[in-house]
Amino acid sequence: MDTITIKQKKYEIIKFSKSGVLTEVPGILAGAKILTNGYGGNLKIFDARSRNGIEPLLSVECKEGRQENEQILIEPKKYEGGIAVKLEGINAEARLYHKPFDIVSDIHRILEIKEKEEEPQWVTEHQFNLDTAKTNYLLEKFPGKANYVYVKSNTGQVTAKFDRPSASTYNLIAGTQFKIPFGQIYLTWATQANQTIEFYISNKEYHTQDSARRLILRTETALGTNAVYNSDAIDVDGLKQITLLAFANQASANNGLKVQQSIDGTNWDSEITWTLSASTGRAESVEIYGRYVRIQLTNGAVAQTTLRLAAWARKY
Repeated sequence: MDTITIKQKKYEIIKFSKSGVLTEVPGILAGAKILTNGYGGNLKIFDARSRNGIEPLLSVECKEGRQENEQILIEPKKYEGGIAVKLEGINAEARLYHKPFDIVSDIHRILEIKEKEEEPQWVTEHQFNLDTAKTNYLLEKFPGKANYVYVKSNTGQVTAKFDRPSASTYNLIAGTQFKIPFGQIYLTWATQANQTIEFYISNKEYHTQDSARRLILRTETALGTNAVYNSDAIDVDGLKQITLLAFANQASANNGLKVQQSIDGTNWDSEITWTLSASTGRAESVEIYGRYVRIQLTNGAVAQTTLRLAAWARKY
C-alpha cells in the first residue's frame, strides 16, 4: 500500500476504481483525491455504518476539463465502521488518505493545514531542432527538484524518460503539461528534418500567456501525386477547439483535408472534410469531442511544390 506524508505524518493510500465499502480498516480520514480523464466526477466518503441520510465525511468534486482534485481535512475525522465510497465519473479513480487508530498519537488535531514549503518558482526553457537523431539525450542540473513539464510546441515526435533510461516512456505532445517529480530527463527522437520542440521544466505548475492557444501540428513537406499525409494521434484531452490553417500550390483530392476524432487513438469514428483549392489558403475551426485527433491531407493528381499545414488547439 502506498503512503502520503502530511505535516510529517504518514498516511496510507487506499485506491478505489468504483463505488464500494471497505470495512476492515477503521481509522482516521485525513483527505482524499479524485482522478478523472477530464470528463469530471464526484467522490463522497461516508462512515459505512451510518451512510444513509447523513452528511459525508468528505466530498470532492472534479469539474469537467480537470484531471484531478484533492481535499485535505484541517481536522482529520474518525470513523469506526469502515468506509463507504460513492464514486461517479467515467474511468474515475479515488485515493483515500487514511491511518489506523492504533498508530495515531493525536486523533483530535493531526494537522492544521496541508503544508508545502514555499519555494520560489524557477523555470528552465529548452529548445531543440530534431534534424539529428538522439537517444536518451540527458538533461540534468536543474535549479531544484523538478515537478512539471510544459510542452509549448512540438512539430515532430519526441519521447521522454525520467530519472533513468529504463523508466516508462512519455510522449511529449504540444500543449500538454504534466506533473512528475524527477531530477533528470532523457530525450529520444529520430531524425526529423525542419521539426522542432520547445518545452519548459519547473518546480511548480507553469502558467503562460499563450497557454490558451497551442501549436499541435506543423508540416511543410510537399506531397507527391495522390500522396497522403497523416499526423500522429494527438492527445487533446482538456482542450476545446482546433484551428486549422492550410495552403498548397496544387488542389487536394475531393474532400482531401480531414480532421478526425477518436476516443482511443485507434478508431477514428468522426471526421470533418474540406477540399483544398490550388494556391488558396484555408482556415477552419473544429470543436473537440474526442480524446484524440488526427489530421489528414490527400493530394490531388498534380504533385505539390509548396505545402503549409498547421493546427492549434485552444483550452477555452
